[in-house]
Order: sequence, then structure tokens, then C-alpha cells
Amino acid sequence: MHSKLLVDATDLVQWADRRDSQSVLPQLIRSLILSSSDHIEKISFAAGEGVSLGGWDGITIAEESSSFIPKGTTVWEMGVNRTVKGKADDDYEKRSKNPLFMIPEETSYVFITPRRWRDKDKWTEERQKEGIWKEVRVYDADDLETWLSQNPTVHVWLSILLGKHPQNCTDLGSYWTDWSEETQPAISSEMVLAGRENIKAEIYQWLKNSNSPLRLQAETRDEAIALFAAAISLLPSTEKDFFYQKQ
Repeated sequence: MHSKLLVDATDLVQWADRRDSQSVLPQLIRSLILSSSDHIEKISFAAGEGVSLGGWDGITIAEESSSFIPKGTTVWEMGVNRTVKGKADDDYEKRSKNPLFMIPEETSYVFITPRRWRDKDKWTEERQKEGIWKEVRVYDADDLETWLSQNPTVHVWLSILLGKHPQNCTDLGSYWTDWSEETQPAISSEMVLAGRENIKAEIYQWLKNSNSPLRLQAETRDEAIALFAAAISLLPSTEKDFFYQKQ
């Protein structure tokens, strides 16, 4: 999905200078992974304030490989620094010396930057030759643009977050934010679902086994969508991201 109303690699480079890029980048990668594969056995990414906790930026265990996700265990490191190589070198050397309970020769290593990195292939080749990790990859702004183009819902979500407004198109998470904030104070998910425990249970059951259409009754179409979005917003962060990107 390519449009001047959707973010591209240049937008990502500019976004890297914004303060929120550091905390949102892990959420973006988590959403892309969840949207790209139905074969993720484990995924752990700290986003928001969680980026200051230390440890790996992300860990995945995938039953199958895909274009951007290696099969098996993968550790993910990322940074928005302007000195991309310096950040990549620091993270790689630190994690190679102390892999934090991982077995490097059985684990893939991925470094991500929302900036463009001209020499990423050379850096990757040199690190791969060291033979410390099972596989070494780098994704920069141009790679992320390609990944986003394969996942329209995530692409729209990030575009809206970065101030672009795709015509007649929104993602479920952004829809819920806009709908709930139409009033002051904003309407909480709990308020929307108050007295509707049976509806929430029906939504959760459908999410687990969506073999047939889900029918929700409300006063308006917008309210019905809001009910659905509100129920998903109460799920743990990984499940919430997964279902927001899948709808």
C-alpha cells in the first residue's frame, strides 16, 4: 500500500528525531510481527515507559520464518540514534559479551533503526562472519517501509500517529481513540461495556474462533464498532496489538 498519505522511509527518518520514536518503535515492530505471522509462539517487546527497563528490546520465537521474521528464537535490538553504526556496534558488542540467558549460536540477532543506513549490508556481512550468532540482520528505514507496505493496518495506524490522514481509512485502535475522546472527559472502555458483560464475553469468544460473522446490536453503527474496539482495548498489550492489527 503506497500513497503520499501514508508514511514512507523519509517520514520514518524524520520521525526518528521526535522524542516519541524511542518509546513507540518497539510497539511498531511488535505490531508488524503480530500482523505478519500466525506462527509466533512467543513475543515480548517493552514499549512506552517500559523501554527504560533494560534487557533485550524484543524476543520472539517463531514456528516458521517469514520475510522479516527468522524462524526459531530471535533477539531484537533497536535505536533511533543519528550515529546508527555506533549504536549498532555498542548493542552488538554488549549483547555478544552478555547474551542474557540466550544461546547465541542458536539465536538470530536483528538490529532495527528508523533511519537510513547505507552500509548496513557491509556491517551485517562482517558480523555474520564472526559466527557468534546464528544469523545477523539489520532493518533500516527503507526495510521498514517495505514491511509496512505488506501490513496495511499497521501502516495506516503509524501514518495517523505521525500526522498523516489516509482518506476514508483508519485502523481500529485509532478509531477507538477518536471515538472515546469525542467527549470530555474521554469515555473509558469500562464505561462503554458497563452492563454489557455478555457482549464482551461474546466478543472474546468470537476472537478465539471467528469462523462466522459477529453480530453486535447498538443504537448506531459507530457505537457497535466502539463496543468491539473497547473490548479489545482491555486485553493485555500483546493480545490487544494482535487483534487491533488483524481486524
